[in-house]
Amino acid sequence: MAARWDPDTLFPAQNSTAGCAPLDPYARWLLASRGRGLAQWHNWNQDSEQDFELQILACIADPKDLDKLANGKQAGVTLPTAYLAAVAEGSQRSAYFTARICGAAGFNWLRKNPLKLSWKVALPLRDAQRAAQASPKGRYGPTRDQADMQALNRVEALFPSRQPLDSPAQYKAEGLIAVIDFGCPFLNDRFADGLGTRLVGVWDQGQGPSRNHKDPARPAGWPWQKPSQFGNGRELGPTALNALRGFACKPNAAEETLIYRGLDYLIAYADPRRRVWYATHGGMVLDLVGGRHDPLNPQADADSAARAKLLFVDLPTLTAADSAGSSLGAHVLDGVRYAMAAADPEFPLVVVISYGNGAGPHDGSSLIERALDDLLRLRGGDKLAIVLAAGNARADAGHVRRRVARERSAMLRLQVVESDTTDTFVEIWYPKQGSALELRVRSPGLVWSPWIVQGQEVLMRSTEAPDEFVALLRHDREVPNGSGAMALLALAPTTQPADVEGALAEAGLWEVELRLSGSASEPVEMDAWIERDDPVRGSRTERTRFIDCDDSDAHNTLSGMATGALTYKAAGYNRETGQPTFYSSLPAIDRADPLLVLVACEEDMLQPTVAAAATRSSDVFRMNGTSVAAPVLARRLYNQMVEERQRGKRGGPPTTGLPQPTAQPTAQLSAVLKEQGLVKPFETD
Repeated sequence: MAARWDPDTLFPAQNSTAGCAPLDPYARWLLASRGRGLAQWHNWNQDSEQDFELQILACIADPKDLDKLANGKQAGVTLPTAYLAAVAEGSQRSAYFTARICGAAGFNWLRKNPLKLSWKVALPLRDAQRAAQASPKGRYGPTRDQADMQALNRVEALFPSRQPLDSPAQYKAEGLIAVIDFGCPFLNDRFADGLGTRLVGVWDQGQGPSRNHKDPARPAGWPWQKPSQFGNGRELGPTALNALRGFACKPNAAEETLIYRGLDYLIAYADPRRRVWYATHGGMVLDLVGGRHDPLNPQADADSAARAKLLFVDLPTLTAADSAGSSLGAHVLDGVRYAMAAADPEFPLVVVISYGNGAGPHDGSSLIERALDDLLRLRGGDKLAIVLAAGNARADAGHVRRRVARERSAMLRLQVVESDTTDTFVEIWYPKQGSALELRVRSPGLVWSPWIVQGQEVLMRSTEAPDEFVALLRHDREVPNGSGAMALLALAPTTQPADVEGALAEAGLWEVELRLSGSASEPVEMDAWIERDDPVRGSRTERTRFIDCDDSDAHNTLSGMATGALTYKAAGYNRETGQPTFYSSLPAIDRADPLLVLVACEEDMLQPTVAAAATRSSDVFRMNGTSVAAPVLARRLYNQMVEERQRGKRGGPPTTGLPQPTAQPTAQLSAVLKEQGLVKPFETD
């Protein structure tokens, strides 16, 4: 593990020149580490025309210029056609979009960046479980015996024609609840009514429409098809979902899990026996927000949410497994646009997202937060609501706030754990107005890096493998994923993953020292976050964390996606005690957010969970966390949006007291929600 900071790599950062669009610092690390930290590392070959593919989340200065990227006009760049459409009737296009960059031509265009895009890499990083257990061939490997992957199709008689089936975009639901999550048990009785399934669409973003079939189009007997407005994944529309639901309800029909297996769906990705998940995160979220009965009010009459049409966007397996959320923003934005296309713009649409990430500016200026706020402004807050989980990071020691003054530097102390098979990232943010900082890093081997200022970076080279780097320290005044100045510390794994070799970083105490730069005199308040990196499930390995944290550092721990101006955020509390849960993330002490509310996510102290749908209709599962709080809040929001629309048609005054994503939001809650005891204003302790 011997390594040294390489003075030959100390050079001005690529985006330090005035007038250039800022570069994503993570792109520099991926290039320096040769993409070893990616879940799809073997495809990271920037010199190949066929294998190389990069997904980005981006913002363009003028939305009209999106036409220059559409229809293959730019070699190596693929833009989903959904982003060419106006967000709402009479409105304009959004400036935020996703794109795929393929081969050397696309990558060279992106590096030159003639349209001055603000962009960030949106590729999944290595999942800790897979990185620890993967092998080149066998149980978890990418070259697993293809015979194990063949799906027994038990429903082919339902779809004899090769003609395309209908799409959710053709449905235009009059009132829609959309969930962006992982794993949709669409055959479950909780999502049906007397007319059939209430689901109008399922978009699996991670698989092609006919993975087990030679015909690239939709083969006979295979209901999955390619979404018309997006170039990736597969979808089931209303006709296919109703046919599958009807088939599952027939006497002597195949059991639900056999139908899922026949459709090559909900298969546990690490199971060679192709067993179907007993329960999924997404299935529980869908039940909590739109199930036939409200899990937290089972005795109540069916509400509007229990009758609403539902849509599910299924995150790719690699994205769902990547706790860092590196590719989450791009898939979330695609999912929201997909839901908007399937909903009648004159009726309520509520989107719930119970995934999140740890790092980011945490001030609403990240690309995905700006993109969601932009959609809410263009569509209108009375027609669209987006609800996010606040996060469960309060007790993770993943955030610190420090003050840097002329007479006193600040020291961040980071305990990097052993047996970490994935990359580690630390982001340090501070206002780019006023005084600037310079910083240096010391490794556990007591080797200091040189001091670097804004516009510089330095790499740590392995002495055992001189052509490989194990750490990057980069400092930028301008970055695409936030409005502040940012320094990034990136570290290679401390333990060798099973399926890819490379030099390792040292485990132990890493220290980052910050001081005022040059003649600067004004003190600087800075915040640092460790990007979320969940340990291997079932192990005793802890997360990498800051040491010497105090109580105030538990604040400003919201998900990096949950600080936007117009999105709702759900923190969690125990219904019996009325107190916030010990893990529910806190906002910044100095930044009030009227759209952040406390929501019941635990029933009582004896069972600090909530029961909701498992995969099969006969089963239930229990879960807690702000992943529960978000759909509980979204359900109440949808009910009130429907009530407000009905009241408006009758000519009555609006009565809702929920905070609204408009110019002057309020924290007063409606009497209905107070009576239910499920949602209340957030007050910092």
